[in-house]
Amino acid sequence: MGRHRVLLGFTLSLIVCFAAIPASAEEVIEAWRGGGFKGPHFVSVDPTDGSCWVADYLNHQVVRLGADGTELLRVGGFEGPWSVSVDPTDGSCWVADTSNGQVVHLAEDGAELWGIDFGANAYAISVNATDGSCWVVDRTNMQVVHLAEDGTQLWRGGDFASPSSVSVSPTDGSCWVADYGGDQVVHLVIYDGPPPVFDDVPPGFWAFEEIGACYDAGIVGGYGDGLYHPEYAVTRDQMAVYVARAFGLLP
Repeated sequence: MGRHRVLLGFTLSLIVCFAAIPASAEEVIEAWRGGGFKGPHFVSVDPTDGSCWVADYLNHQVVRLGADGTELLRVGGFEGPWSVSVDPTDGSCWVADTSNGQVVHLAEDGAELWGIDFGANAYAISVNATDGSCWVVDRTNMQVVHLAEDGTQLWRGGDFASPSSVSVSPTDGSCWVADYGGDQVVHLVIYDGPPPVFDDVPPGFWAFEEIGACYDAGIVGGYGDGLYHPEYAVTRDQMAVYVARAFGLLP
């Protein structure tokens, strides 16, 4: 009996909860549904014409669909393409060809513009429409890579545990990274200022500019290993030297 009473109470609670949900403010209908895929893993829509590129993972193909669902083209020669990203400026599509360890750039008509040996698992990909560059997740080395429009590597790095997704901000070209294994989200910003003095005080560090200014003024010099070690506590002796250097009392 006790169990029945609990279930009845739970059922009544559900009824009350559902009754409290307001009616939908809009109506959504299914415009199109199509098959012919096997493990489609990622889609990317071209906002200029509404067409859509699909990473058909298990068919080892990339497919382009019209806005009405019509298949416009199907490109083979891949090995487990995991992610696609459309460049709306020219309708081209970047492909993370994961198992082949390649990044491939396809023209709007499906012709291969170029392909590069990524040397790793190219996992997720996101295009910056303002300059045609692309950010790619490297799941082999747990890094993020920035490629120029022609495939030239501009930057590679990042302290990630297991990056899973990237997305480019169209306003400034920065890149947001979902670090699945690190339980964190990281925002990467392209830095065009002076190079960092210490490797452990990178641009974006909260005291990057202040530490650089103190170094330029000859107040601080870092440790013998070439690092600044911001995690170390400053001793009274060290602080006395800093103050004396700041007032020109010591060289």
